[in-house]
Amino acid sequence: MTERISPELSLRLELLKCRLQQAVLDRRYRQNDRKNRDFADLYITEQDVLELLENKKRKTRKSDAYEYEKIDARGMELREKIKKCPKEDSLFSLLRYNFGLSEQEAFICLFISAPDLDPDFDIIVAFLQDNLHLKRPSVSLVTELFFDAELTHASEIRHILGPKGTLCSKGLIYTDEKSVKDNLSFFNHRLIPSLSLIDFWLNNILLSANLDAFAELLAPKHTVFEGAYYKRHNRWLQCHEQTFNRISSNSQGNGFAFLLLGQPGIGLEQLVQGAAWHFNRRVLKINMEYFATDLPRDFDRIMKEALSQAALWSSVLHFDFLKIEDERRVLILLQKIPRELFRTSLTTCYFTALNTSRPVWHSLSVILNIEQFDPPVGKERKELWKVTWTKQAGESLDDALFGELGARYQFTPEDISIAVSESLFDGAINEHNKNNVLTRVCRQFKTHNLDHLATRITCKYTWDDLIVPGDVLLQLREICDAAKYTGKVYDDWGFEQKISMGKGLTTLFSGESGTGKTMSAEIIAGTLGLELYRIDLSMMVSKYIGETEKNITGVFDEAKKCNCMLLFDEADALFGKRSEVKDAHDRYANIEVDHLLQTLEMHEGIVILTTNFLQNLDPAFMRRIKYTVDFPFPDEVHRERLWNRAIPETAPKSPRIDYTFLSKKFALTGASIKNIAINSAFLAASNGQTIEMHHLIWAIKREYQKMGKFPNRSEFGPYYELVKEVVGA
Repeated sequence: MTERISPELSLRLELLKCRLQQAVLDRRYRQNDRKNRDFADLYITEQDVLELLENKKRKTRKSDAYEYEKIDARGMELREKIKKCPKEDSLFSLLRYNFGLSEQEAFICLFISAPDLDPDFDIIVAFLQDNLHLKRPSVSLVTELFFDAELTHASEIRHILGPKGTLCSKGLIYTDEKSVKDNLSFFNHRLIPSLSLIDFWLNNILLSANLDAFAELLAPKHTVFEGAYYKRHNRWLQCHEQTFNRISSNSQGNGFAFLLLGQPGIGLEQLVQGAAWHFNRRVLKINMEYFATDLPRDFDRIMKEALSQAALWSSVLHFDFLKIEDERRVLILLQKIPRELFRTSLTTCYFTALNTSRPVWHSLSVILNIEQFDPPVGKERKELWKVTWTKQAGESLDDALFGELGARYQFTPEDISIAVSESLFDGAINEHNKNNVLTRVCRQFKTHNLDHLATRITCKYTWDDLIVPGDVLLQLREICDAAKYTGKVYDDWGFEQKISMGKGLTTLFSGESGTGKTMSAEIIAGTLGLELYRIDLSMMVSKYIGETEKNITGVFDEAKKCNCMLLFDEADALFGKRSEVKDAHDRYANIEVDHLLQTLEMHEGIVILTTNFLQNLDPAFMRRIKYTVDFPFPDEVHRERLWNRAIPETAPKSPRIDYTFLSKKFALTGASIKNIAINSAFLAASNGQTIEMHHLIWAIKREYQKMGKFPNRSEFGPYYELVKEVVGA
């Protein structure tokens, strides 16, 4: 291993060996003094105790003046050679500078690391401690070699070598756990170098094996932010450079902490790398999500080693909290991080976290600067789509498409880059279908986690399947147009400047069950290329105070990530009228409704609510509605169209089916007609026949029973006897 050590460091190791030679000579004198004693190592004599009390054991006792002179001369020669080594290549000097160490402290670090650098030190250290198994130096041995026992107080030794001493707190060395477990005295503790320190001496610019699972060592990277969205990013970099230069004019430029708030994918990591590049520093990035669920017992030591690694290679520390959504977890981790990390002058720390966790960070008075970065809005997203596509594809597309994508999908810059890459690498892409492929990739781009809060609905219906009055159809088309041209109206035409809240598209569908409300929601989602999620009210409402609000916020936050369309079926269950407060239950129920109304107003996506009881909705909720569509009970004309569409063309059906009679006599909704058609098909299939009129009549009777109605002659007319005959069979 020694061939990988720099020449200057080899000379310093030789200098250490000179000091150890002197220690061996001291041992020879003591051994000669004791060698004629039987069982000398198995008991303590009165003379041994007197020497300790008189402090004689720690005095240097030269057994051979000539040998000592030779060792001193060799030491002088080595020091002269060290002086001639290039200062800019000196790892020893770099260690001292980066950690603010004295020459004595730096030599102690080198000695503790020596067994890992040169195998000769294993044997020497074991010999000096009279035990072949003790190849790590103890505090006692380090004290003997580097401190004058008569002039050094024990507190000074603890200040350097103790668990909270200079070298341990900076993560350069640590105490062997077994020494502590065995309840050994402080001077018998074994000292172990950090892996980062070993790699440093070997000039290995590598991530320590202890940090590999959750950390990255990133090289300095010049970051160029282009576009209107990145104005704030570029302004922060300029201000940061000025601030950094100002506050570091009287220091090494370390000991400061900066907090960047935002969300994943908007360039916060690149900001940290860009800031580090200005000062030619690497970035040691720590993924704090790794510790969010299971905090290791040695977390304190791990963090100190991260600090040590960063300082050794003149790196900045980047603690990434962006993937931790639970504020309580963030607070726990901040409380567990050693305070020395925040007060250190060894490096600069950058923290990135979600906007929602801002209150947690105010407890840290050491944060020098807090900056918040919002995700791009419609116009900015349009430009990002255009710039990213042009850069990756080498050509441009219709601006209208980019505007539509920017308005429809609330993607981050990183999401947009990935979506463009996937579109270009799609095997089906060609000159004529680029728009369709890009839209399809965006639709399949899953950036949310709604599955545990809602049920995804596959949109199979089209406009041809919807049979409603013309005005209702026109309203539904208007809703689609409003969603499609959101970017143009709010961004290009400047209406965004007039509206601070309520830019979302909230629509209320009212009407009896089975009149086409849910089908219409599916058609709108399919037309706009959005995923449709039906909110499960049983998972939203909780008996525990505050949990309902938390679930509501979670649903809207997840939907916001990719502009999923939300469907609240039976909305009156959540958006019901607030009641007079008579007890605590009423008060908290009203708070839940208030929170839901506020969240709905802040949401910029599409939300569709359906209800059978319009009169039960809270009046304040109606103010937040953009469109209200009333689905009437189908009349005879529309029922006949529903009957004609109910049975697929591929199904075997009789030409004698009288759709006019069915639509005229039976006042049914579209959902009931669909159920009857399916049940009649099962009856026909079980008899091995085509679907006949009597199958439909029988299925109508069953549907009536489900509704609590019974067949009568006035409705069934000439088919009433047929029903009776079937019943009696």
